[in-house]
Amino acid sequence: MKVLGLSAYAVTSAPNAYDIVSVAFPYQENRGEPGPKCRPGLVLSKSVHKESGTGAPYATIQVAYGTSSLKVRERYPPWDIFEVHNYVALQQSGLCQNTCFVLNRIQKLMWCEEFFPVIGDLETPIMGHLPHEHIISLSKLKEVRDGIRLELEAKSQ
Repeated sequence: MKVLGLSAYAVTSAPNAYDIVSVAFPYQENRGEPGPKCRPGLVLSKSVHKESGTGAPYATIQVAYGTSSLKVRERYPPWDIFEVHNYVALQQSGLCQNTCFVLNRIQKLMWCEEFFPVIGDLETPIMGHLPHEHIISLSKLKEVRDGIRLELEAKSQ
């Protein structure tokens, strides 16, 4: 079904927080346009909306950029990188190699074919789900990030 000019997936098929999805993550300079390359994305949240003209329901997904490039560690501080790297976690997440998710490179995208293409033999863009231990680690990293953000704000005032 077309929603806002895009081929929206059914709301009921939308991923949940901590799912790993294939995403054509937009380049910063072309926000709102699918990127040219599929990469893994970490779902942080989802929300459901209704198109104002037709009332058609659609979901949006807040997703963090994922990359297997180790150069990402040179560009971002350690509290902005969440890494999935052990064998069991990679298998459960649907990842084939160590992957870093950049927690300050996040976009909210419509759950649609253009942004979340199906890849390989999967029948869905959802590749897997973070293991429980990784969800706990991500929550702890979020606490650290929030603390650092508050500290920086206090220093700037």
